[in-house]
Amino acid sequence: MMFASLLLMAAVTSSEAIGAWKVSENASVMTDKRKSEGTVYSKDGNAILSFACSDSSRGSAPVRFRLITDKFLSGPSSLQGRGQGEIMFQIDGEPAETLRWYYGKHSAFTLGMSVVNEFGALLNGGEELLATVSTYRGQQVHSAFDISGASEMIDRVKLLCRQDA
Repeated sequence: MMFASLLLMAAVTSSEAIGAWKVSENASVMTDKRKSEGTVYSKDGNAILSFACSDSSRGSAPVRFRLITDKFLSGPSSLQGRGQGEIMFQIDGEPAETLRWYYGKHSAFTLGMSVVNEFGALLNGGEELLATVSTYRGQQVHSAFDISGASEMIDRVKLLCRQDA
């Protein structure tokens, strides 16, 4: 019992709210490596939008956006679950934009800084994001997010990511 209590105490978690976003910083119990992330749940709870430090061993950008859903997005035939697909975004009723993100089993995510910066610029100052992703079978998954505070959240997570390194 005492050992379990020590393990629980060793996990360091801190969080703060920035607009609609929850910014958290978690430390691994085993390695003390910190991981920072900003998340917001969709209004109907069918998806999560996240902005987090990236695993630098993958040769990708130091930060990435990820949209997580309970639907299967990539099919079993895609290369290691990383096929590219289009995502349609609309912010505050403006004309919709389409970006190409990588698709995983239950998520779509950015890898390169150009897409991270492009999507971050879209979020800047916005209040509501509508996102549509397509499953490998062609079913569309629509999600609406309150994204208020996105630019402050992005700045905060980027600062924490530099400290996590």
